[in-house]
Amino acid sequence: MSKEMMLARSHFRKNRGTSVGLLLLMILAGMLLTVSLFIIFDVYPTAKNEGLRLNAGDGNFRLSMNIEGLDDDVLKDLLEKDTVDYEIRRVLDYMTVSVPFGDGEITEDIVISDSSVFSSELNRIEIVTEDKGITSDYLYLPYQFYTTSSVKTGDTYTFSLKGITMSLTVRGFINATYNGCNNQGSYMFVTDDGIYRELWERDLDSNAGMSITYKLKEGVDNGSFRIGFADAVKELNRQTQVKSVTFDSAIRLRTFMSLIIAASIIVVASIVLIVIVLMLANAITNYIRENMKTIGALKAIGYTGNNIRNSLLILFLTLAAIGAAVGITAAYIAMPGVAGIVLAQM
Repeated sequence: MSKEMMLARSHFRKNRGTSVGLLLLMILAGMLLTVSLFIIFDVYPTAKNEGLRLNAGDGNFRLSMNIEGLDDDVLKDLLEKDTVDYEIRRVLDYMTVSVPFGDGEITEDIVISDSSVFSSELNRIEIVTEDKGITSDYLYLPYQFYTTSSVKTGDTYTFSLKGITMSLTVRGFINATYNGCNNQGSYMFVTDDGIYRELWERDLDSNAGMSITYKLKEGVDNGSFRIGFADAVKELNRQTQVKSVTFDSAIRLRTFMSLIIAASIIVVASIVLIVIVLMLANAITNYIRENMKTIGALKAIGYTGNNIRNSLLILFLTLAAIGAAVGITAAYIAMPGVAGIVLAQM
């Protein structure tokens, strides 16, 4: 092996520029691939485990526009046959509201609840951070407003509902499986009980809604259940708008942008790998073409064809091993920053 090592060192000295270029590309490819694999294999399971921890059930319905005739007893009859557990929340549901988000505005459905939402066992709404010193005229925003916007606890958050401007103090941020991500098309705002009563009295007739979370009995098909429930509600009140999302769909929507980011990184890493392969092929071809006399001389003094081939393998495998090790280390160092980007999207 000493012959191969001596030749490998000689190859490196003669082709230092190409070797260093290959090494840097290998480090970049190793880092990009490691980061993308971290995202792909960790983001969805993490989001799913969060949903399970919050007891988010198998799905969620939102009933809005007109819920006349849909009292708890009627809904109980529609739900109990196929579910082992369910929860009905009275909420205010506002369609297509423009609210400040990031450096501009975002138009989403806004579901508003009072503080009773924090006592729910099914589909828990978790407070991530809050300032308990704020005691009135406040609201909680979904955590995505904290990660993506410049909104912080204690800020005044101003938005309009049906032409009336609301200026409320941000008391904290919440983690919600449903209605907590812009990809889902809706956000949940939690206001203090006084503000909620004012809104309820003002907008009851036009914006009263229901949020229904359910857990299905074993063997019940989620798709069939959702269609059947929506049809039954429509038979009772044709003006009721029924929106639904399954647990799995909610998790996919929360992780959608993160997986797009991971796929984009993989594409870039693949391009880098193709460049590396082309550079390797070119380097080996050039070495053979430019060193035909040297190869003949090496064979004349006792080197075999295997010795020469093995020396090239040692050189490039060493570069690959160093590149992979440094790239993976760099990926671990970069992961906190990448995690921040992913969290903002989730």
